[in-house]
Amino acid sequence: MKVLVITSKDGPNLFIENAVKELAARGHEISIYAEFLDDTSIRMFQPLMVPIYPLKKLSNKSARSFDVIFCPVQSIRNTLFLNKYVFSYCNMNPAFDHVRGADFVFTLGELQEPYERTFSYMPVGMPKNDTAVCEAGADSRRILVIDSGHFPFAESGKKQVAGMVLEMCRKFPENEICVKPRWLPETDPQAMTHINLKHLYEYIDELCEGRRPENLNLLMEHLDLQELIDGSRSVVTLCTTAYLDVALRGKGLVVAKGFDNEDMYQVRGDYFDRVYAYAEDSGCVVDYHDVCRHLPDGITCRPEHLTDTFAYTTGASARVAEVMEYIYDHYLEYDLYPSIDAYRYESYREKIQPDPQVTMETLKRWRMYCTVESVVALNRSISPVIDWTAFIQGQKALCKQAVVNKQGLKDLRTKLQAMKYRYIIDHAEQLRSNEIDRSFYFAALFYQKKYEELLAFLDSGERAHCVVQYYCGLVFYERGDLGQAAECLSRYLDEVRSRDYLKYFVEAVSYKRPGIVSLLDCYYRQGNLEALTRLLLYYLNDQSFIVVSITEQKHYSEMIKSAKEYSRSKGDKNSLSQLQEKNKQMLEWTKRKIKTKIKQKIDNEGILGCAKAAVKMLCKFMHARTAPIYKKVRGILGRKLRHCWYVVGNKFGWYDQDQKELLTWKNRFLGQSCIIIGNGPSLQAKDLEALQEKGYSCFSANKIYKIFDQTSWRPDFYACTDPLVFNQNYRDIFKYISCPLFLHFGFKKKSKSSNFPGLTKGKEICYLKYFYHKGRIKFRPDCKIILSGGSVTFVLISLAWMMGFRNIYLIGCDHNYGAFAGQKTGNSIDPGAGINQDYFAKNYMKPGELINVGDLEKATEGYRIARKYIERHGGHLYNATRGGKLEVLERVDLDELLEESQENLRKDMLDDIQEP
Repeated sequence: MKVLVITSKDGPNLFIENAVKELAARGHEISIYAEFLDDTSIRMFQPLMVPIYPLKKLSNKSARSFDVIFCPVQSIRNTLFLNKYVFSYCNMNPAFDHVRGADFVFTLGELQEPYERTFSYMPVGMPKNDTAVCEAGADSRRILVIDSGHFPFAESGKKQVAGMVLEMCRKFPENEICVKPRWLPETDPQAMTHINLKHLYEYIDELCEGRRPENLNLLMEHLDLQELIDGSRSVVTLCTTAYLDVALRGKGLVVAKGFDNEDMYQVRGDYFDRVYAYAEDSGCVVDYHDVCRHLPDGITCRPEHLTDTFAYTTGASARVAEVMEYIYDHYLEYDLYPSIDAYRYESYREKIQPDPQVTMETLKRWRMYCTVESVVALNRSISPVIDWTAFIQGQKALCKQAVVNKQGLKDLRTKLQAMKYRYIIDHAEQLRSNEIDRSFYFAALFYQKKYEELLAFLDSGERAHCVVQYYCGLVFYERGDLGQAAECLSRYLDEVRSRDYLKYFVEAVSYKRPGIVSLLDCYYRQGNLEALTRLLLYYLNDQSFIVVSITEQKHYSEMIKSAKEYSRSKGDKNSLSQLQEKNKQMLEWTKRKIKTKIKQKIDNEGILGCAKAAVKMLCKFMHARTAPIYKKVRGILGRKLRHCWYVVGNKFGWYDQDQKELLTWKNRFLGQSCIIIGNGPSLQAKDLEALQEKGYSCFSANKIYKIFDQTSWRPDFYACTDPLVFNQNYRDIFKYISCPLFLHFGFKKKSKSSNFPGLTKGKEICYLKYFYHKGRIKFRPDCKIILSGGSVTFVLISLAWMMGFRNIYLIGCDHNYGAFAGQKTGNSIDPGAGINQDYFAKNYMKPGELINVGDLEKATEGYRIARKYIERHGGHLYNATRGGKLEVLERVDLDELLEESQENLRKDMLDDIQEP
């Protein structure tokens, strides 16, 4: 077999190390694609002398040459859409962990939880323990201490661990006390499973005031754990499954408990309680105060504890390799897949049968289900006061409906996240007793845009929660209240800096970035140079998270300049030199980043792709230096040439990235009915509420958000192609519209260069190749190119048809603009207050706002052409507007439509559908 091995961080990799070596020893061809290329993560595979590639080079094309995939369960997300069968190993203890995986999962032992048939599994034991036990340590004087890395959280607990180690040194001066760290002191925090900013060695040095005992050995390199255990007289562990490694190798063991530990958002205290409760059965768990009483020999683990934990105590690697070989030789080589079931090693040959219902599509869907659990993984971190049964059922239903591709996964994550926030808000009363539980509730309020409820917690009479400060700071910043924003964000950062571990999720890097950049901008715009300088100095020292965002900050160079001038005026030469040095480092880092991007572009797109990008940059450079009159000529010629290029490309099947992303929507809703929402005066909030109850998919455009304060209804799709509308309202569009957005491709630059950090974060945006021709209208069903049909409604109709909707109804399309009377079509005018009578909202247009005069004749012709095409291909385009002057479409009564069900309409249509 040719085996593609996908690796993760060092912990999961250590569990599959021996299995990979076993496959190689059996003559199978191994290639490794590593997510993390640091020595810590891949050191265990280097002796194999097999090729190790960066994961970013893996694609379906490169995966074709392999027969099967093998990976730790943490790497499943990197296998989702690869067309190969995946064998994975799950290192989670089924006694107290949630086991997951795909497609065939090898486990430590029997699953304790109710088994969900989303993957096959087989208990095989632990491959880490397959190396032969070395008896050399029988007379050793070494007592090994295995540090867990993260546990315990909080300074007091870490000091207790450090104190325990030093006490062992004092009481056993004839023995070597050797500490095996989970991470080395200089390890990048981002490579850690749970970040601790202060290493155990620092606490030890503080307690002994830098005078380490002579018999203390703090390891400064990664050594093989099994060899260390074998060479030791006894071993002390904390709350870590490493105690099982020790017990399996027959060494004296002490599992220390009783340390002070604080909750953190990813690993709650009750998890450690469960681990210790399970380990109690070993007979080796003692309070850390009493550890020395059981040394230097330790305690022998009860044999029954190991047989209850593991299906087998050794030989796991050989079982993994044998089962993979059998399934490949008898099924996968013939394009057959085994049925999804629970298997036993002793009987798998008799039980495994091919299942025609298991296809690669099925396997990918269950991989998606496994992967999206990361979206809701924090559910398991919320104290067990909420019953998640209904949520899990909804999660399964959404997974079954999802489209199996990258866009489908993205949609699924978005829907699950929204569903999760609603679920948390519905159970808010159950989360009040614990600060970490409450933090999830505050996040739900923010992402569900319940800003006033969130802001109310600032006035509760006590110091607001750290998470409240963070989200309220962003809300104030978005609203332009710089004073309040700076106060909230500075309090948030003060609390974050007070801990050396991550208590709340908003302390993670991805949350710090927008918070810090927003606070810097507040200080800069307020002219608070002292605070600006202090913040810059503090955070420029941590390039791991600030450098990416700070270089994108619009005022960065001005900030540095202002901070330098302030430091110079105060005579603070130290701060000035630090700023200059950090600025120099930042520029060098930026240059390296550009070089890396160019190299990646050459690797991904070849020299031709890189040359095209260079030509594009040159054109931009020349365009910026051309006289205004030539700019206009170049703009007109550019639009003509672009249109010609896209027409030719359409003929030959040449699509750019925007077009490819748009085509992922094609026929997703085949045979369904939808509503196109116009913004005319006939539009009523009660009708939108009724449409929402019926479950119709709704398309909207322009300033539809002006009606949001009257209804809980929200559109499913949104489009904007008018430059005036977008440029004057883009902040409101991105603020209020949460559904997928379809925008003119000319808006891409504005969308990506907004001053507000995160304005488009999390937004799903597709860019349309939209062109305006004064007299030419053509309905293009695939939307690769859209020619103007006189109104944005024509664009919505085109998108709806492309997505597969076959009954298309228009409401709110009054087709009458009184304010345009006597105005020349195509002009941009300030129509005054009278224009608002042509829309559903009295404040639709703000004073002084410009609008493009619509072409009603062209719009009428556009509706006629769209109707003709749609009806010719088995669809229907109806006008359900209450009143109005649009008569070229067949009218239907909106009230009758609201009585009809979506399912009945869909059944009526399916037999008549014709593909264009």
